[in-house]
Amino acid sequence: MNLIFRSVLFSVIVAAISLTSIAPYLVEFTRAASAAAELFRLIDRKSIINPLDESGERPPCIVGDLSISKVTFSYPMRPGAIIFLDNFSLRIPAGEVAALVGESGSGKSTIIGLIERWYNPLSGSVILDGRPIDQLNLNWLRNNIRLVQQEPVLFSGTIYQNTCNGLVGTPVSRFKRCYEILHLTGLDHSNAP
Repeated sequence: MNLIFRSVLFSVIVAAISLTSIAPYLVEFTRAASAAAELFRLIDRKSIINPLDESGERPPCIVGDLSISKVTFSYPMRPGAIIFLDNFSLRIPAGEVAALVGESGSGKSTIIGLIERWYNPLSGSVILDGRPIDQLNLNWLRNNIRLVQQEPVLFSGTIYQNTCNGLVGTPVSRFKRCYEILHLTGLDHSNAP
């Protein structure tokens, strides 16, 4: 009986020591479990903008007429904070050159994000050649719209080389068309700055 009592007492002491050594970390375990649950919720969330979705129109050619009509937008993580895009409209006719200029945080990148459909507007529409971009195949849209930003540190080559960098992943025929356009403007790789 004495031996059983000692074994039970020893087991209780070992268990108590183990629990007291774990106790300070219980709060961290709870926080980690909560963070993991939130992460898995985000991973399992079905995105409205699915880049792997094969549905949507794939027009055979693009004219390039772009219209942003009465767009209101706020970032998904800040749904109540409407940035400057409140009933915003812009039209860029095909073949025209446009520049978005403004202070940092004024919405220039957000407009590009809406055109490339990284985000959906809360209201209003973005229309390319008479078609709302949410009806176009997303992969097709992103393969046919390119942005070459003015970053001299990132792109130190010629205008031709920098434009071709923006066309990576598109068919080779695009490079020929790119060269033809730049050659017509006098900005081909032989005399570009």
